[in-house]
Amino acid sequence: GINYEDIVPDKDAQQEFLAGFEDPRSLKQIGADFSKRAYNTAGEVLNTWRAFKSSYDLGWHLRQGAILLANNPKEWLQTWGPTIKSLRNEEVATAFESQLLKDPIIQKLIDSGTFYAKRGLEPGARESQAAEQYVSTWASKIPGVPASERAFTVAGNATRWMAGKEIAERWMGMKRGNIASRTVDRKFGITEDVRGSNLTDHEWQDLSKLLNYATGRGPSVDRWSPATAAFLNRMFYSFRLQTSRFAMPLMLFNRSARVRKEAARMLSRYVGLVMSVLGLFWATPGVRVELNPKSNDFGKIQIGRVSIDVTAGYGMLFRAITQIGLRQRKANGEIREVNPDTNIGGHV
Repeated sequence: GINYEDIVPDKDAQQEFLAGFEDPRSLKQIGADFSKRAYNTAGEVLNTWRAFKSSYDLGWHLRQGAILLANNPKEWLQTWGPTIKSLRNEEVATAFESQLLKDPIIQKLIDSGTFYAKRGLEPGARESQAAEQYVSTWASKIPGVPASERAFTVAGNATRWMAGKEIAERWMGMKRGNIASRTVDRKFGITEDVRGSNLTDHEWQDLSKLLNYATGRGPSVDRWSPATAAFLNRMFYSFRLQTSRFAMPLMLFNRSARVRKEAARMLSRYVGLVMSVLGLFWATPGVRVELNPKSNDFGKIQIGRVSIDVTAGYGMLFRAITQIGLRQRKANGEIREVNPDTNIGGHV
């Protein structure tokens, strides 16, 4: 009993209103829009849960930053203070990052691909430019989550950049008093140094990859298909963090000798640190440490009912390779034969 002319008094708008019911494509578009909204809503639900689960702690340094603890302990320690201070407000976090961004070497690293996690982005930009744990717009409205995001991104950005600056300076012979002898161009980075051993563009790019992979920012498909990258990130909790655990060892075969050497330095120091921690707790009464890679508890420290994984995800990769390669798995203290195909599916 309602006349559409009363609802849409304008003549042109009336024709457009009626065309929406006369043109079948409009109905298809309505269905497509509804499906897109449903998909995005489901993604927000998953992303909000992940953001909430990642919040209310200061765990970046011990998870994503574990390798840099072994390779760049000085820079790793220096970022703890700013990380904690950034919990206060956005101004503190932004001021600290802005100060770092004035450094020409750090700017060169970012231009070469070193990840810069940003905050306060629009929904469409969050998937590729924000930390993957905090791509949800809903979660940003939950008390405490924005503060956790600030601490998370400041820890990641600062540690990644400062470690990269130390490595680049070491490669170019700028350490130990040589800094005053270099020539710096603020747009293009280092143009000359005391030894004349400038880094090539490939070395800057591969160093950026190494820093990203070492800090849990692994490769994805967002360059070719942002929608697919967003889907993988939602389905696999933190897709880039998982791929970084596979990509980091592959840097041992990089085209650059400097990058290969640095990757070997990082991984060897990290393995040494993990084994030292495990050995220390293994000798502690009342603490159980699993050192058999055939076991699902490999690399974990068990104190009562509390289980601590000190491998930052690499133990899972090493355990999977061992179990699949040897076709054996330790469960309940017994070694059992396993089907490789079933085991691969289980790890995936």
